[in-house]
Amino acid sequence: MLPTQVVRICLGACLILAALLCVAVELESSLKEAYEGKVFMIRAFYSGNKLQYDSTGKLINYAVPGFWTLDGLAHVETVSFKGNALRLKCKRLVIAGSKADLDYTNSAKESKLEIEVAFPPNLPDQEEVKNLLSRIFVLDGAELPDLVPSYWKACVAAATSAVQKKGGPGCHFSSRLSEVIGLKPTSSDASSLPDMTSQETPSAAIAALPAGGGDSASAASLRDSRAQSTTDQLFRVGRGVSPPKAIYAPDPPYAEAARKSKFQGVCVLDLVVDSSGQPKNIQVQRPLGFGLDEQAVAAVATWKFEPAMKDAQPVPVRIAVEVSFHLY
Repeated sequence: MLPTQVVRICLGACLILAALLCVAVELESSLKEAYEGKVFMIRAFYSGNKLQYDSTGKLINYAVPGFWTLDGLAHVETVSFKGNALRLKCKRLVIAGSKADLDYTNSAKESKLEIEVAFPPNLPDQEEVKNLLSRIFVLDGAELPDLVPSYWKACVAAATSAVQKKGGPGCHFSSRLSEVIGLKPTSSDASSLPDMTSQETPSAAIAALPAGGGDSASAASLRDSRAQSTTDQLFRVGRGVSPPKAIYAPDPPYAEAARKSKFQGVCVLDLVVDSSGQPKNIQVQRPLGFGLDEQAVAAVATWKFEPAMKDAQPVPVRIAVEVSFHLY
């Protein structure tokens, strides 16, 4: 091979390398601008101090899903490339409730997080990177109600809707938290929100049952029918319905991050106590954040009640329960 050909090959290789380096520098610069100094919500709310993803956005190291108010948020401090790996060095933030809304804040137990994303040898363009990171972060707040546990869904749906349903959860996001998840509250009709109201009105068939009379077989049949229908109906306490009484109600454990931050308050849960005294359909009604709502739900799920009574029959009722977290 002639020396001039060798020079041309080397020059061509250098030009290609320089072009790739220029692309990498440009991509890194744009990612710094888009992500550094900003807060993002991690899908699946993984806990731990390191998360590694492949080029499809799939988690490739072991990590445990955590609580969305405690493990969901990451403040991106630096963005850099090492080879074909994108590295985001972050600080975790927590979501805490106030009298007005849910907002994010620092935790006394400051936790660092490194997110690493492996790219293919040929670096993707900015749009491809954006699509990839949308599989790692929640960038559309409309998705959030489908990502949280079932007992959070009504609360989060209410917070992400521009329409507040009467009798629904008292859940609101601050403007800062709404911005984190790219939330633009929907103007959907209130009827589309999860229903947390009671069904107190008896059916026409129950209301039409006579108070007495007729032959004994018919009367017994009517009484059985009335009792069965009553146990299927959902009541509120009052108007002849006695309240259920908790006979086993252990306190929930304190989330360690909340304890270290000296964070305290009251979480309100909405639930049904069925005719056997078991708690069902527990929902967060007024959130506290800091991982404490999850502790409250887990504890209340183990509670036992003497059921509510109506006409000497146990009946299911919908009630609200306050769970207090206070440091003594």
